Amino acid sequence: MEPKLSGYRITKAFVFDLDPAGCAASAAAVWEYFADKNIDAEIAKYTDSRAFLKYFDDNRNDTVCYDVSHVKGEAVRLILIRVVFICVDSMMAMEVARKIRELDKVTPMFMISSTDDYGLEAYRLKMLNLIIKPLTLESVRESVKRITPAVIEYAGKM
Repeated sequence: MEPKLSGYRITKAFVFDLDPAGCAASAAAVWEYFADKNIDAEIAKYTDSRAFLKYFDDNRNDTVCYDVSHVKGEAVRLILIRVVFICVDSMMAMEVARKIRELDKVTPMFMISSTDDYGLEAYRLKMLNLIIKPLTLESVRESVKRITPAVIEYAGKM
């Protein structure tokens, strides 16, 4: 019998933006969210597309892992995941988003842009949300709410 899903915990977040100032601002909003929720997660910031893609390619297998524990004699499964916030205000950044999705079909990803012009592409790439800049605590909070049990179950089956 498979353990019952009890939830998930974000263990790592990636923020990618070709603009260093934008990357820092977005990472600060994500960090504020984690601090507000008392989540001890690592935030990795990338402004170099090659370094970001290399890391993802080298570490694909740690996208989803499981923590199975027993509560009152019942096995409970907690899925530990990483999430990606990726800014796509250029064609180069959009190519990075496409490549990341090719490498990893299950990691919850959020697209960040200064315009809503990328909405259709966000849908095609199965992004959980398109966040219009600047990221705020509230926009991160609303986006992370989209990591639903169905998303977690799908990730857990991969």
